[in-house]
Amino acid sequence: MNTVDNDTDFGRDLIESLREVRDHLDGKIALPTRIVTAMPAEQVRRIRKAVAKSPKEFEQRFGVPARTLEGWEQGRNVDATARVLLTVIEKNPQAVVEALACELIPQVGSTTPMASMRRAVRLGVKK
Repeated sequence: MNTVDNDTDFGRDLIESLREVRDHLDGKIALPTRIVTAMPAEQVRRIRKAVAKSPKEFEQRFGVPARTLEGWEQGRNVDATARVLLTVIEKNPQAVVEALACELIPQVGSTTPMASMRRAVRLGVKK
C-alpha cells in the first residue's frame, strides 16, 4: 500500500487495524471475541418478577416503559444496552434505583420536591 508524505497517526493506526482484520479473517491471527447470547423472554420475566409485581411498577422503579418490558417478556429482541441494564437490575437492583434517584420526577398532581422524596423512600432509595 502506498503512503503519502503527510500521513497521520490516525491514518497509520487505521491501516494497521485493517491489516489486523484482514489477518483475522484469513485465519492468521486470533482476536479477542465475546459471544453475547440473546436474553430469553422467560429470563426477562423472572428478573421483573423478582423486583416488581407488575410491568408498571418496574417502569416506576427503573424507567423502562411498561410496554417495552411487556414486549421483551413476549419474546421481542432485547438489544445490548437493555440487556446490560436488565443484568445489573438482576444482580443489584438497588444500585440502579440509587443511580436513578436524582432522575425521579414528582408524581402526577404534585410538583413539590417532597413528593419526589416520598417516592424515593417508597422505592427504597438510601441517601
